[in-house]
Amino acid sequence: RLLRGGGRYTDDINLPGQAYSAMVRSPYAHARINTIDASAALELEGVIAVFTGADILSAGLGSLPTFAPKLVPLTRPDGTPIFVPEHPALAHDKVAFVGDPVAFVVADDINTARLATELVEVDYEVLAANADAMAATSAAPVWEDCPDNVCFKFVTGDREKTDAAFAGAAHVTKASVPVTRLCVNAMEPRAALGEYDPFEERYTLHSGNQFPHDLRNWIAEFVLGCGQSQLRIISPDMGGSFGLRSNVFPELVLVLFAARELCRPVKWIGQRSEDFMEDHARDIVMDAELALDANNRFVGLRVNGVANMGAYLSIFGPLPAFGNLSGVAGPYTTPAIHAEILSVFTNSAPVHPYRGAGRPEATLLIEQVIDQAARELDVDRVELRRVNMIPASAMPYQTPLSYLYDCGEFERNMDAALANVDVAGLEARREEARADGKILGFGIANAVEQAAGMFDEGAEIRVDGDGVATLLSGVHSHGQGHATVFRQVVAEKLGLEEHQIRFIQGDTDLVP
Repeated sequence: RLLRGGGRYTDDINLPGQAYSAMVRSPYAHARINTIDASAALELEGVIAVFTGADILSAGLGSLPTFAPKLVPLTRPDGTPIFVPEHPALAHDKVAFVGDPVAFVVADDINTARLATELVEVDYEVLAANADAMAATSAAPVWEDCPDNVCFKFVTGDREKTDAAFAGAAHVTKASVPVTRLCVNAMEPRAALGEYDPFEERYTLHSGNQFPHDLRNWIAEFVLGCGQSQLRIISPDMGGSFGLRSNVFPELVLVLFAARELCRPVKWIGQRSEDFMEDHARDIVMDAELALDANNRFVGLRVNGVANMGAYLSIFGPLPAFGNLSGVAGPYTTPAIHAEILSVFTNSAPVHPYRGAGRPEATLLIEQVIDQAARELDVDRVELRRVNMIPASAMPYQTPLSYLYDCGEFERNMDAALANVDVAGLEARREEARADGKILGFGIANAVEQAAGMFDEGAEIRVDGDGVATLLSGVHSHGQGHATVFRQVVAEKLGLEEHQIRFIQGDTDLVP
């Protein structure tokens, strides 16, 4: 279907009488908003409205939510609760990162809307800004109520046991691994289409999102202040998600608000440059110390990290910094581990979960420090891993952090990988590469990760009188081919042909 042009993405959906919108964004990382003058924009033919932060405030829209503190109690170093700044859909008193939205223009067509954004005059008072997480605690505060810029500190593991292990170690290796900030570059830029029925007093949002039901609940409860049944989310095909589209973005709220105020559907289609400004992830520096005994066995591991949250907390923003930190134990028998992550605010875009949400960072850290230890001890890095691997006979195995491994044949996995890449012939291939003017490298990593989702998701099968089955899936496909795989499963179980099975997903009115 997708290869033949049958995809239906948010921008493919058009409603009668719909208007188009564009965003005015801050060119400054940190500045106070003195005034916003939209008069010139409103005089442009085709412009319907220009909404600002003052309109959002007077309408009583709530702050964009963050969900992480509700999942895990988080505190600052002094024991006080995590600092959660207000995050309005449109900034009203000051902006906190380049791209922070300050006005929302609605017009009869998209070109007019985008042209009108250039006519909105914003008087800024530029403030001191800092985007370096390592300097955040001594930099100018992003938020006056949080002068040290510390969001929270996460601590896990046994400090005393780890300190004792280091005290008796024969060798200690240190490694620092910066995981740089990145911008998410999905094939389809973010998009949203909002509508409002004044008679039903009900909103509908069309937007590709990997958690349609949760998105409905979060927007209804925290932002719109309405019942869950008053908001319908329809999530069509999606050109890439990877965690990013689990978030409550300002544009999702603004198209619904504008549709209600203007009594007509409002569409927003993000430009690639907007994604580059707003859709960020990673940005954490992690330091590791690995203690080994005289037989090169791991006896202790210390982890210290500084995670950059950006200026605001996205819905799951804090989670990548610590949610999968237990993966740093890897498949190794390290008996004592202690880890601390300091989370800070900077004048940069808020970060979001993306492609593993802390799992790659944890694996990268332990594997890098092992490689460093092998270099310092002048031992083979494969054999150093081998002597420290948890044997299959030890299962189930409780790591010093939260993970309990129910099974695993880690050494067998590693050996199979080494055989598949013909590591025995590596040096010969390296010589061939050198002769050809190239360099051939060899990297190794043993990854353990918790891959399951965190929420329940439902499914339902309805069979019509003509024998056609309709599969309604609460698991949203954003590239994994669920429509094909789930049809195959149902066809096999019910004895149907695949063409006798309809697949529906992403509509909170239809799907459990």
